[in-house]
Amino acid sequence: MRAFDPSDIKTKKEIENIQNRLNTIIALAKEKEKTSQLFEAKQLYTEAQHLSFHAGEGLRVKIINEEADIKTWHWINKKIETLHK
Repeated sequence: MRAFDPSDIKTKKEIENIQNRLNTIIALAKEKEKTSQLFEAKQLYTEAQHLSFHAGEGLRVKIINEEADIKTWHWINKKIETLHK
């Protein structure tokens, strides 16, 4: 998760929605990969990768990527590289 001002409900909801979308896209990409729909899987992993370092909107909050976020990004990047071959 990301660090933010806990009283900023709008940002909290935005981050929760992004994390939910990220998890949904990764799950769908895994299913596409299992059924050998590799082009579609690569597209989904690329979309997920863009969400994995989301910085939010505006200047009201500073988003700090934690170790788990960095690991997720690198895991997705390896998947994309594997599917690209």
